[in-house]
Amino acid sequence: MDIIQFLLLEIALPLGIVALLHFKIGTYPQSLSLEGNKRQGIWEVLIFWALLMIVSTGMIALLGFAEKMATPTQRISFNNSNDFL
Repeated sequence: MDIIQFLLLEIALPLGIVALLHFKIGTYPQSLSLEGNKRQGIWEVLIFWALLMIVSTGMIALLGFAEKMATPTQRISFNNSNDFL
């Protein structure tokens, strides 16, 4: 039963959705014309990419910091002299 469920949900369903969309959408739209200033377009893409990298790195760092702050740490107490015996 697990194999049949896997075949239906993981293989047949996505392929069916792709086939349905492929045949029902129709023809591909016309390609966009190239922009006049290619250098400006490249710089815009690079700046946008850099901003996305900075934001995503910052979010990952903040999530890691928040996770460290949320988890309790075990502390060693040196108050009792019997700890090391």
